[in-house]
Amino acid sequence: MKHDKPKRPVPALPFLVAEAEGGEGPDESGGADDHDEAFAEALEPTLPEAKESDKAAIREQLALATAQREADRSRAMTEPAGRTSSAPVGLSPQSKAWDAGPFRLVSRLAVGGMSEVWLADALQGTLAGRTVVLKRLLPTLRGTPDCVERFRAEARFGAALVHPNLARTFELYERPPELFLSQELLGGETLGLLTAAARKKGERLHPGAVLHAIDSLLTALSFLHTGGHGQSELRLIHGDVNPDNLVARPDGQVKLIDLGLAQPLGPTGVVTSPDGALRGTPAYMAPEQVKARPLSPKSDLFSAGVLLWELLANRPLFADESQFETLRRVRELPAPPLRSVWPEAPTSFERLLVRALAKDEAQRFESAEEFAAALRQAGHREGMSASPELLAAEVARHAPKAPRADPQGPL
Repeated sequence: MKHDKPKRPVPALPFLVAEAEGGEGPDESGGADDHDEAFAEALEPTLPEAKESDKAAIREQLALATAQREADRSRAMTEPAGRTSSAPVGLSPQSKAWDAGPFRLVSRLAVGGMSEVWLADALQGTLAGRTVVLKRLLPTLRGTPDCVERFRAEARFGAALVHPNLARTFELYERPPELFLSQELLGGETLGLLTAAARKKGERLHPGAVLHAIDSLLTALSFLHTGGHGQSELRLIHGDVNPDNLVARPDGQVKLIDLGLAQPLGPTGVVTSPDGALRGTPAYMAPEQVKARPLSPKSDLFSAGVLLWELLANRPLFADESQFETLRRVRELPAPPLRSVWPEAPTSFERLLVRALAKDEAQRFESAEEFAAALRQAGHREGMSASPELLAAEVARHAPKAPRADPQGPL
């Protein structure tokens, strides 16, 4: 049935939830109230600093996320050559055109709890003639100061920290009432959709491709955590490392995307303003993230460890249909040995994952560089090496129709 309740902007919980544009909401015929009551009881110790209004909003978003998290994930690609009209082309029935200023909208690629992503052609300015990605703050959140500021911060962070393994942000556009930013068109496919396609065929990604993907992720995290290895005073934690935020390009290059939950690190190496809010993708949160405690670079490393375990095991680690159960598993349950689900798993990776997935931050790797070095050593001991060629082959096999990058290449 239709979800007619007004949606409350929830800046503290940007799960990937499709904003309804005439779409279907969760079934309210029964079960949701029971789930909410159970979650409410468990919410107190989990979010001790959260406001009551935030807790109610989180319950609502969790219920929506369960039903809609993977909604509207369709991707489209239209050749830019030959277009002369400023009218949007290739829009799906659920898409609504908006004033994108110097850009011609092509198609909507995805929509999340805080923003939607569009393919567009630049008609003017330094990007003229290029195909780019536009990330637009959802209209329902324009009146929420926290969301507006975090969106602006994402643009600042992305423009300030430029690295081959990070998606590049070009510019922020404030054209009232619209607020959006332009980013490079990467091409390729996310690790989430790539692994799902492989599993559907009863296959798994080659271990060498997995090692390359995680090595690239750790390289990007090292750059963020250290402010470009000391080149900038801006040091960040990503805050939402998950397979949908890691893109594998057709040439095997890997890019970490979405700095929407990134937070600057203070002098002590933790986030500067922890507010007790639950932010991130539940199945990839660190235990301290689930408990709404201050985060550090080690929180990102735990998320990277979850992703490594899942790519090697070829199955989810903590994810459950119930978001609350997912959060409980992250907080309380140790990761099962890799060999319990992949009997051929090399022992070197078993030892590495025990440290990467330690619930106690003090027992994890000290830095992304240390994690990456241990991963390379484990691969060397097992006769495996990180290979962009192997990952490129996986993209070609499992995502042959993946969007291509901007044909003009990097700016």
